Amino acid sequence: MTRFLTSAVSAAQWPESEREYLLVGRSNVGKSTFINCLFGQKIAYVGKTPGKTRMLNFYQADGFTLVDAPGYGYAKRTQKEQLLYRKMMNEYFARRKALKEVLILLDVRRIPSEDDQIMLDYVRQSGIPYRIVITKTDKQSRNQNIQAVNKIAAELGEEKETFILTDIRRKDVYQELLKQFSGKEEDLSI
Repeated sequence: MTRFLTSAVSAAQWPESEREYLLVGRSNVGKSTFINCLFGQKIAYVGKTPGKTRMLNFYQADGFTLVDAPGYGYAKRTQKEQLLYRKMMNEYFARRKALKEVLILLDVRRIPSEDDQIMLDYVRQSGIPYRIVITKTDKQSRNQNIQAVNKIAAELGEEKETFILTDIRRKDVYQELLKQFSGKEEDLSI
């Protein structure tokens, strides 16, 4: 049974976890939609206004915990809020032993931003395993997606074959991810 556990800003508030996956991405990239599709239920709030998530949100599933980080790059955040975000994320990356992988979500319709590149560089330097998840592929044609994925891969210096392409109509992709996150499947080939 999947359930929301808690929202937290510091290590003292983090729930116990042995296997954790972190979602990061700019505001309005589709993290809440990704969570709802992954779990097959409306468990995360999908807002019309970007930048609503301000803390780490922890969701408990079968065999793992999914953590939703606040979106970055949202212009209406104050300088103080941006500093608090950096502090919270630095603490999480430095101290969270249960973290198995970071999923960096990118909107297929957008070229990666400077903030996306900063996050990717940070994760690369940390040595934490990561994968690129391309969201919103249901919003444009297959040919547009192919062109966009090629551009994103070139921009980031990543192999496009390692990307996970998500589409709200493709439940099989989310089912495979669930199996992998819970430790019931070793490899994900999409």
